[in-house]
Amino acid sequence: MIPIIICVVLSGIITLLLIAPIMQSKPRTCYILMILIPMTSFAGALAVFPVNTPPPRGNPPLSAPERAERHIKQGTFLPAIQILTQILDEKGPNEAISLQLGRAYFAKGLLHAEHNEKSAALENLRQAIEVSPKDAFFLVDLQHFITRVEVMGQDKEAAE
Repeated sequence: MIPIIICVVLSGIITLLLIAPIMQSKPRTCYILMILIPMTSFAGALAVFPVNTPPPRGNPPLSAPERAERHIKQGTFLPAIQILTQILDEKGPNEAISLQLGRAYFAKGLLHAEHNEKSAALENLRQAIEVSPKDAFFLVDLQHFITRVEVMGQDKEAAE
C-alpha cells in the first residue's frame, strides 16, 4: 500500500509542475489533467503493486476440549461430560481430559448440592474422584465437599 501512495503523491507533484506554465491560458485543460494523471498513476500502481489483503477469517471451529470447557463455563455439564467421555473412549487415557472431566463432574455435583439433591450430588462428586487424575489439584476440596454433603443429609434426617 505504501508504494501505491508514493506513486500517487509523486504523480500529483509532477502534474502540478507540468501544468503550472499553462494554468493561466488553459485552466479547464489543467483541471482535467490534474485529475486524470494521478488517477492513471493510481491505476498503474495498483497493477504493479497489488494490494494483498488477507481473506477475512471467521472464528476457527473449536476443538472438542474447548467446546467442553465452554459447556462447563455455561453450566451445561451433561454435554461437557458426554464430549469428554467420548474423547477418552476414542483416544484412550489422557490426563488433561480426565482432569477436565473430573472438574465437570465436580461442578455438576456442587450444583446438585446447592439444590439439596444429596444422592445426585454424592454420585457426581464420587464420579469426579473416580475419573480425575490422582494428583488433581482439587481432590482435597472434593473430598471435603463429599463429607459436607453427607453431613448435610444426616442433619436433615436428624431434623425430621
